[in-house]
Amino acid sequence: MELAGSFSSTTVDGQFAPPPHPPKRQSPLVSIETEHSDTINDIQLDYYGKRLATCSSDRTLRVYDVSQTFAVSNRDSHESLTAANSRDHVQQPTPLHLLQHVVRLADDSVAPIHRVAWAHPKFGAVLALAAQDGKVYIYREELVQQGAAGTANVTEWRLKHVHEFHSLAVLSVAWAPYEYGLSLASASADGQVSFLTRMREGWVITSSFRNSEEGMGCTAVSWAPYNSLGSHGPHGPIQRVVTGSCNQAITIWRIVSVPEEGETSGSCYWEIENTPLYGHNDWVRDVAWAPNVGLPANVIASGSDDHTVRVWTQNEAGGEWSSHAVHTFCAPVYRISWSLTGSVLSVAAGDDEVTVWKQQKNREWTRISSVTGQGAATISSN
Repeated sequence: MELAGSFSSTTVDGQFAPPPHPPKRQSPLVSIETEHSDTINDIQLDYYGKRLATCSSDRTLRVYDVSQTFAVSNRDSHESLTAANSRDHVQQPTPLHLLQHVVRLADDSVAPIHRVAWAHPKFGAVLALAAQDGKVYIYREELVQQGAAGTANVTEWRLKHVHEFHSLAVLSVAWAPYEYGLSLASASADGQVSFLTRMREGWVITSSFRNSEEGMGCTAVSWAPYNSLGSHGPHGPIQRVVTGSCNQAITIWRIVSVPEEGETSGSCYWEIENTPLYGHNDWVRDVAWAPNVGLPANVIASGSDDHTVRVWTQNEAGGEWSSHAVHTFCAPVYRISWSLTGSVLSVAAGDDEVTVWKQQKNREWTRISSVTGQGAATISSN
C-alpha cells in the first residue's frame, strides 16, 4: 500500500479532520464472484485465515478456499521485477479462491441469514448461522470419501442441530472461548440471549437471560476472553459476555453458579456485572470485546446507528468503565472487529467503506487505512 500522508488526530467529540488529499488506492488483490443472488450479510475467515464463509439473504452459506490468495500476495514483488525485465512476459491469471461448498437452508425456510461464525478448530469445522426465522443452524463439515494419493478428501457440510429458542430474528451469534467447551451465545430481536452447549447427550440450552426490562431487541453479543481481567474468581473461571441493544445500552453479564446440596455443580443464572453503559444515542448495532494479548485492561468497542464508534476501558477488575469516542462517521456503524492482538480496530459503516484504526500514545485514535470497492489505501504510517 502506498503512504498517502498523515491523518489529523485533532478531535472534537471524536471527530477527525479529513486528510488534505484523497489517498491513492491500491487495486484489490482479488475479487470473489460469490454467485449469491441477494445481499451478503456477513463474511468470516476461519481461525487459520484459509477459508472464507459468506451468508446471504438468498438463504445460502458459501465456503471458499482462499489460502492461495496470501501465497500469491507474497510472490507479487518478485513477479513484478520479473515482468519488468521481460518484454515478452505475459502474466497468466492465477485462481486465488475456490468455491468449496454451497449450503442451502431447509426448503421450508425462507429466512435470510444474518450472521455466520466459525467455532474454534479444536472442535472441527463447525459453523453457526443466525437467521431471520428466529433459528440458529449449526453445520459441521464431515468426511464423505477419503481422497486417493494426490487428490483431496471429499467433504460436505451437514446440519447437526437447529436451535429454536427465539421467537424473533436472531441478529448475532458468538462462540465462547474454547476453554469453555463448544458453547454458542445467540442474541435476538425478541430481547433474549440464549446459550447452547454441546454435551454428551447432544446440544443443550444451558441458560438464557432477557437483556433489558423493556424487552427491546438485543442486537449483538460478544464473549470476554478466557484470561481477561477479572475472569477468574476463587472458584474458577467466570464466564462473561457483553451485549448491545436497541435501548442504546452496552451491558456486561457474568454467569453465577448455584451448587445444589451435595453436588459440585447445579443451576446457574446470568447477572449484570455493572450498571449498563450509556454513551450512544441510538441503537447499538455491534459490540466486540478485545483480545487481551498483553493488555492490562478490559477493552470493549461498540458501534451504533448514531454514526459513532466508542471504546470502553476498565483498568481494574470491578472498577469503573471509561468511554472514548473513536470517530463520528457519515453513516450508521454496522460491524466492528479487533485484530488478534487487540490493538487495531476495523469498522464497517453504511458508507461502503471499511476503515482501520489504531490508538496512539496520547490515547487518541488514528485512522491508518481504509478499504472500498475501488481498493485499499494507507492513511497514516503512525
